Amino acid sequence: MKSPITGKEMALLKEKRALVFRKEEFEVVYHYFKCEDSRESFTTTQLDELNINQLYNQCRVKYKLPFPDEIKLIREKYGLSALKMSEVLGFGVNSYRNYESGEVPNQSNARLIQLASDEREFKKRLRCQNIR
Repeated sequence: MKSPITGKEMALLKEKRALVFRKEEFEVVYHYFKCEDSRESFTTTQLDELNINQLYNQCRVKYKLPFPDEIKLIREKYGLSALKMSEVLGFGVNSYRNYESGEVPNQSNARLIQLASDEREFKKRLRCQNIR
């Protein structure tokens, strides 16, 4: 990437850095570009996503929260649309879709999603919600 200040190529640097997510610090390998002349640091959308995904994934691992692909697989197991699954779980459809797209659910929503992977629990949930 070229520096927006000098127009010169910048080096891609990596360093361990503590980032905060939900009031907790997680250490990630932070990726960024640095302009040698101006000493300014820059990122791209792609690097921002890489950095934030590391942060989210560490939180998921620490608190045993489901990853987006796990959330989607649970829904697909029942052949439901995201709209119907959000209804079953009692979530707003946008919240549920965001979880499938990478947003980290809070612990209570994560537990509901994980409970839904058990067919008996899922059927109980359907009965409680009066969904057919």
